[in-house]
Amino acid sequence: MAEISTDEEARRWLEERLGRDVPEATWRQLCDEGYVAAALDKTDAFELKDLLDVARFRLFSIPGRKGRLRKPREREVAQRNVTHAESQRTAAFTFYLSRIAKNRIEVRRMRNRLFGGRTLNPEEADQLTRSEAVRLLPHDFFLSHGIPVVGHRSWFCNKGNKKPASRMSAQMGIWIEWEGGHHRVESGLKYQTDALAQGNELRIGGRTLQVARGSVLDEIAGVAKVLARSYDWSGDDALRVTVTGGSPIPAPMTVEQIGDWRPDHTHFSLRFTIEPWVSPNTVLRIYREMQQRIIGQQSRPLGDRNLRLFDFVSARVDQAVAAPSWRQLMKEWNQKLRHKQEWQYQDVRVFSRDYWRTGEKLVFPSYGQIFTYPEAEQLDSP
Repeated sequence: MAEISTDEEARRWLEERLGRDVPEATWRQLCDEGYVAAALDKTDAFELKDLLDVARFRLFSIPGRKGRLRKPREREVAQRNVTHAESQRTAAFTFYLSRIAKNRIEVRRMRNRLFGGRTLNPEEADQLTRSEAVRLLPHDFFLSHGIPVVGHRSWFCNKGNKKPASRMSAQMGIWIEWEGGHHRVESGLKYQTDALAQGNELRIGGRTLQVARGSVLDEIAGVAKVLARSYDWSGDDALRVTVTGGSPIPAPMTVEQIGDWRPDHTHFSLRFTIEPWVSPNTVLRIYREMQQRIIGQQSRPLGDRNLRLFDFVSARVDQAVAAPSWRQLMKEWNQKLRHKQEWQYQDVRVFSRDYWRTGEKLVFPSYGQIFTYPEAEQLDSP
């Protein structure tokens, strides 16, 4: 075989062995995902024969859809369809745990050290968690420079001024200002990058933050993690109790949507966390509501014949040396299932149509309003 060194040569080689043209969309996918470059790289263990296998299977792969789903929230409080008695029982217990938690020694010590012994209101808490300085700098730095932890604002800035940095650069710093003063930290990009890379990850209100070890926010997050483990709270709930003295939203049941969408498939599942005294009727009502929201009326099962057909075609293509034709696949299917006359196909167009339609529903199911969340109902605090 002549040496193949360019994308065009690799494409011609593929088409000769597949016995058909490689569609432009399929070729672009193979290039964009790095398969072609890897096959041409003599130092890479991925070879041309591997590219052939991938291309053959891709010709029968179910095409994905871009941008039709939004990223899920981690957890949803299921309050609708919960009875009043179930809500109030949960509320009483949740508020009691919050009162225990806010009086723990770790919480009191942290508030005394950082907040002057008080709790923060929601606006103060939001401003604090949006400060770049508290993500990177320890409390001792604030003390030594007379900078208040609560009530300051900070952002990454350009060299020589306080203008917010539009892009990362080696000379950028952190600008901190508060009532009656300001300070510029010449931290430099390398310090910031290294500090955050070696730090911890923290989720706050749907945001994911990298937090430097030993920073103010890392100290707060450490206390919140203790509460989260002790009382089985989410990170957001534990942080709310730690900083504001508030309470988690009481919920006898929570629902997590687990999963993601990928170029080659979409998959989601629901994970329920349920107090053992919640009635089965409540669980069923909430599950039906979630199912209706996610898949609407599409909960009807796929037919046994169509599922067997999809598995047969994808397995046959995966094992083939050359890309089989639809007529050849239909002939093999009819021969294999000759004992099931009702599963026989006469029209190759119907055969291929059933494969594509089943694959679309199985691999890329349509999730309607999967990530729309109603406002949580307000519960009375006892």
